[in-house]
Amino acid sequence: MPKSNEKEEEDLIVADEIDRISKLPEELLCRILAHLQTKEAVATSILSKRWEHLWTTTRNLDFSDQLQFCKDYESELRMFRDYVDNVIFRHGGSKIEKCRLSCYSHYASAHLYAWICAIMCSSVQEFNLQSFRLDSIVTDLPWSVLICKTLVVLKIKGRFVLNLPSGFFLPNLKALHLESVIYVDDTCVEMLFLGCPCLEELDIKRNDWDGVQNLSISLPLLKRLSICFSGFYVCGGDRHEAKINTPKLEYLKLWDGTSKYYFVDTSPSLIEAHVVCKCDNEILQGLQNVRLLALSGDTMSSLCDFIRDHDLPKFKHLSRLELGTDANIDWSLLPRLLENASNLEVLVFPEGLVVPKNHREFHRFYWLSPESVPDCLFFQLKIVRIQHFVGAPGEVHLVKFLLESSKVLERMTIHCHDFGRKGRKMKCGFEVAQKLKSNAHRGSETCEVEIIG
Repeated sequence: MPKSNEKEEEDLIVADEIDRISKLPEELLCRILAHLQTKEAVATSILSKRWEHLWTTTRNLDFSDQLQFCKDYESELRMFRDYVDNVIFRHGGSKIEKCRLSCYSHYASAHLYAWICAIMCSSVQEFNLQSFRLDSIVTDLPWSVLICKTLVVLKIKGRFVLNLPSGFFLPNLKALHLESVIYVDDTCVEMLFLGCPCLEELDIKRNDWDGVQNLSISLPLLKRLSICFSGFYVCGGDRHEAKINTPKLEYLKLWDGTSKYYFVDTSPSLIEAHVVCKCDNEILQGLQNVRLLALSGDTMSSLCDFIRDHDLPKFKHLSRLELGTDANIDWSLLPRLLENASNLEVLVFPEGLVVPKNHREFHRFYWLSPESVPDCLFFQLKIVRIQHFVGAPGEVHLVKFLLESSKVLERMTIHCHDFGRKGRKMKCGFEVAQKLKSNAHRGSETCEVEIIG
């Protein structure tokens, strides 16, 4: 057979193979487009007549004008505006499942209102809006977002003023994330939650200029709650407060250095809690049913003051405890915590046992073993993990106490601190840990000690 004929046959085979995807059912092609980035899906319109409008059926849209490093910035922004206009308005109101709209520039933000209104008319289920304005100008959140009955997930990041319309109601909303949003007043926040009766997940990142003095969260179906409040508490100044009433909560994260008071009313369903704030009796009582509890160094420091005048609640269901550290912590609080966690199985020190002053020195503590050993060490504790071990005397005595007193311990893992080049002349924590592994008495015959340098 002549070579030219062989080449023609090969070309026909290749062309046939390339064109196979176009012969697939339209429903399957739409599913393929759904897995592409929005720009990639739109680009398929040039493939053939059949593909020209097929991208408009995609139900996931993603727009972002992160063009800070472009040489022709203004031209790129105009192209971005035309691109979003083309995609949204040629979409023709077809149903949208997910949409992310990120605007970093003032130029693009000026078109947000029209874009958002068009998106809300497409029965969108998940909407993620991000706007970062370097000039700090605030703008009202379009009401079209606040009256969209189809929304299931709503995420808003930016200095949008939340001014609720009369009769505000989002009956299907299950997840709400708000970051750097500005509220009209305390009542506005209460009305927001009243209008979201099916909410199961709430993530709020606040600032002290957000217009809220007393945050009140009362949601009967909420399962996950995360509050992060960036600000500074000024003695004698305004006192921020927070009240939480969530009878079905399963996960709680509090990261708050500003609020003076927290009133927590949760339920036995609470499984996991992460606390990075001043801890008082109100918070502790609301956490006593958790199975996993993580306390930051600041929280531990406040607990050291708290236990001087108060008793700790019993954490009967607690099986995992993670403890941060602070320069003021001498770990005298540890026995009290262990005594009140009779079913504890895992104990973790993710920040280590000492706090560095600089690359050479650490805040030291002196460990005094308690007169009586907590019950959990006799019957329950199985795993201990310590990060950033430096080999200080206080650390050594505390580790020895845990090894000797834990009768059913299965594994202790010690991650040694990396001093780098500047700390080469210091006595290596790894060497100290190795000696502990070799010489320290173990209360559990099956306990394994792992040292990680």
